[in-house]
Amino acid sequence: MTETATAVAPRRLILLGTPVEGADSTGVVFPYDGREFARVGLADAAQVEVALAGAAAAEREVAALPPYRRAEILIAAAALVLTDSRLLVIDPRTRGA
Repeated sequence: MTETATAVAPRRLILLGTPVEGADSTGVVFPYDGREFARVGLADAAQVEVALAGAAAAEREVAALPPYRRAEILIAAAALVLTDSRLLVIDPRTRGA
């Protein structure tokens, strides 16, 4: 059986809360049959630096949140992923590590 490859636009990166195009993209492969089922954007060095600077800038504000509030935020994020698994794509090269 021969499958025809279909071009899929890569999913955009979220950089400081804004969807942006990645500098490159990589396929996400279904591990059981090797079929590519999604493409995700990959950040370049400049985009990584912007993300790191944003994280550093937010560090004091996040650290000031009480632990219960940080837990609420993480639980809400987990609920979003469970509701729409398209929000989470794991790089098969690293198995999410």
